[in-house]
Amino acid sequence: MISQILQDLQVKGSTPLPPDASNTDKFKDMSLSDIASVSACAYQMFICNLCGFGVPIDLDKAMQYLKTSAYGGYVMALVTLSSFQNLDMDPLFAKEAHIQAVLETVVSSGPRFGIILWLSACRTLRHNNMEAYQNAVMKLNKSGYAELGEAFDCSSEVDAETFRGVSVDFLWIARGTMPLVLRLIPLLSAQQFIMCFKNGCLPCGSVNYNNETALYMCCRAGDKGKVLALLSTFEWARAQVSTANKQGRLPLHWLWAFDRHDVEAVAEALLFHGADVDAVDDMNFRALDYAIVAHREDVVSVLLTKSKLSFRIFFDKY
Repeated sequence: MISQILQDLQVKGSTPLPPDASNTDKFKDMSLSDIASVSACAYQMFICNLCGFGVPIDLDKAMQYLKTSAYGGYVMALVTLSSFQNLDMDPLFAKEAHIQAVLETVVSSGPRFGIILWLSACRTLRHNNMEAYQNAVMKLNKSGYAELGEAFDCSSEVDAETFRGVSVDFLWIARGTMPLVLRLIPLLSAQQFIMCFKNGCLPCGSVNYNNETALYMCCRAGDKGKVLALLSTFEWARAQVSTANKQGRLPLHWLWAFDRHDVEAVAEALLFHGADVDAVDDMNFRALDYAIVAHREDVVSVLLTKSKLSFRIFFDKY
């Protein structure tokens, strides 16, 4: 049974091998479903050849499979390949922005396929092209979706309060609803944002279908000005420091999303108002763990000075 599965993976994953310019042209004649299947199978064959699962260890063949998978757009392959290879020097990728374009799309789509995979794409794109990463995050923050599509019931709940229109720029959202909070975070100044709560345009102390608060959304967007303004203005915002979403994540878990110059101030403010630096989410991840996955050494340093469990770092998570 195992040999049959392995043979099936080899047949599907080997369609465009070896991965050079002439063979990868085969992708152009394949349907999207076939490309997805080949890319996923090629990644599994990369793992098999790398680790010796069912076949002898063959690093050269493993790299061929990895390149094929990455060229097909498989996110894990893109992240893996980009992490240890200069793609600009590889003849397979040198003449196109294929890798960067896919990573930018993944980042701008949010963690709908899992936050750890999304974080890996974020750190890879940030390392390769900071401007592309910033543009992707800016597009993401304009999208107006709670936990950016991660919750299983997002479509039906969001549709009840929004009308999507032809694009996000023409998105209509009802006054006084939580989707409007997320939509306005990247558009308003901190002063305007606070005024919207005071005049009833935005709902005070509310949560959306994924139990996300206004404070949580501002932390996810990495907006220091709005986070500090909320905490200094509203008692209900200070109470939201300890309000987790349905995945168990808290505002402090998003400390890695802030600019390096803002991290210390935001951490101090959240901790002053009752944030637990060692609180874990449903994956047993602390803010420190997310900072490690995101490769934010500055955030790790700040959190280690605050943590009572500084040495409880499980590297097998990553």
